[in-house]
Amino acid sequence: MNMTIAEACQVPKVFQDVGQATRVKLITNGLIRSYKKGEIIFRDQQEVDRFYFVISGYVNLYKVNMKQSQKVIFIYGAGEMLNEVLIDRPKASINCEALSEVVTLSYSRKQLLEMMEQDFDLALAIMKSSVKKTRRLYRQLANTSNMVHADSQVASKLWKLARDYGEVTEEGVKINFELTISFLADMIGSKRETVSRIVNRFCKEGLLRTRRNIFVIVDMNGIKNYSKE
Repeated sequence: MNMTIAEACQVPKVFQDVGQATRVKLITNGLIRSYKKGEIIFRDQQEVDRFYFVISGYVNLYKVNMKQSQKVIFIYGAGEMLNEVLIDRPKASINCEALSEVVTLSYSRKQLLEMMEQDFDLALAIMKSSVKKTRRLYRQLANTSNMVHADSQVASKLWKLARDYGEVTEEGVKINFELTISFLADMIGSKRETVSRIVNRFCKEGLLRTRRNIFVIVDMNGIKNYSKE
């Protein structure tokens, strides 16, 4: 993607209301970088001295448990800030991997913290971004409770992925990155075999179509209704 830093600065959500002086600093100090699918942007507990923003593509933020299995925490696309935790200290608290071809815009921790000190609107936007993620984590904890049936978890996750990262096609709403059964199981914290059976049932019921790791939600309302059961 050929994009100037000035154009890239239009993408992050937290930059939308910054003052003109801050915008000049963002354009002057930003660094654009491209990543290939599967490339690691940063690792859990790694010393990181840059704040990252997604300009294009999709990333997977995940943790690895004691059994070395992956637990997907968030998937983010263009406009999202990836590591607000650097406000506290320059160390990552999660792994970040490119799910597709990805372009990021980044700033040194020192530079962005100084801009936050001088621009309240920027500081407030970043605080709101962090709060939004905390609320999403609360909802995820509720949805991964043992009281929630696995089919409802799968349906809810597919509906949200289609809503947030979907493209309307003639078949239905296509999720715009490759999605394996194993990865979907990691997202909801369930066994691969269980998720595979549920996906196959959704396909037989005409709610979903899959083809080479591409998921198309044929019936958004039907999937949404499943998520409420």
